[in-house]
Amino acid sequence: MRYLSAHYIYPVSSPPIKFGIIVLDEQQRIVEIIDNGGILKEIPNLEFYSGILIPGFINAHAHIELSGLKNLISPKRNLDGFLNNIITLKRNGTSNINSIEKADAALYSEGVVACIDISNTADSLEVKKHSKIHYHTFVELMCLNPSADQDRLQQGLLLQELYLQASLSVSLTLHSLYAVTESFLNLVCESNSFFSIHFLESDSEREFFQKVDSRLRRVYTNNNISLLPEPSNGNHMALINTHFSRKKVLLVHNTFLKENEIQELISMNEEAYFCLCPLSNLFIEGKLPDANFFRGKNTCLGTDSLASNHQLSVFAELQCVLQHFPCISFDEVLRWATLNGARFMNLDNRFGSFQLGKTPGILLIEDFDFQYMKPKQDAVVKRLI
Repeated sequence: MRYLSAHYIYPVSSPPIKFGIIVLDEQQRIVEIIDNGGILKEIPNLEFYSGILIPGFINAHAHIELSGLKNLISPKRNLDGFLNNIITLKRNGTSNINSIEKADAALYSEGVVACIDISNTADSLEVKKHSKIHYHTFVELMCLNPSADQDRLQQGLLLQELYLQASLSVSLTLHSLYAVTESFLNLVCESNSFFSIHFLESDSEREFFQKVDSRLRRVYTNNNISLLPEPSNGNHMALINTHFSRKKVLLVHNTFLKENEIQELISMNEEAYFCLCPLSNLFIEGKLPDANFFRGKNTCLGTDSLASNHQLSVFAELQCVLQHFPCISFDEVLRWATLNGARFMNLDNRFGSFQLGKTPGILLIEDFDFQYMKPKQDAVVKRLI
């Protein structure tokens, strides 16, 4: 048995325990959590750490196959400028196995135990196959011409089959509502009930459905991408209601999502989850979603890719939220970084909290402000297990 303690342990599923003790078996499974009533009691072989112990992180949104694009795109170009850069760079073939391996190692060292990764290729498959991190890969599909619907779906199914043959968790998803025809949206939604979608990362997504000359439409035409049909006079909220009201869906970014729209989405679908990637939002649009709107919701945290972030640290995303929204408690944002993501992935029987029978990983934050009960600004996270 192994006994670990600190000034506080944060189970996440219950309040912090002062001088609590986590007992692990040989498989690093939690077999007991000891609450000594806030009194430090020495027991044989006790490992005591100065600071707090928290469960391993869940990165709810990453693109590790884009890791070769690090430092190749200038910040604050807005989403349309960012997408133009991505399309150009991907055509030049910048993906490489070495950058993907480094990204996986960085995620692990930063305390990630499970990750939702968006993939357009099989480039990351071998890395995931041998990783210490549990990945769920969403094979991301886009189709802007109805005549290509079936061919694009078959390409996605073939890529999904490669991941299945490698015994990796995988399913199909859609990039966004502005990167698909409605016929393709119907087709993919019929084949799956579990999705992750880029959502309102830019206010240009709203105008896409209304204007022929919207900024996102110009991204496609400038890159000689066939785009049909013309604007439908529909909107993103109506499409969510029509196609995802009975699906488990993770809406990613939400930078320009309004508070009343969040309530509307939840009324449409109790299984709606929201993923915030604040450092990526600052990189691309120079703007953050109002995190206060997401309090008490199924909110998760992600890092996005190294094309739009300088690091793959969920802890850095957590710190960004705390810095810009000081009225939100560390306890709540920690839930976003752990248990909520595990629940979306249907992995909360293993990860996300300190509870009996789980193997959630254990992280240490040493530089902790016990007066305000949050990490100090220059704090780092260390992986113990």
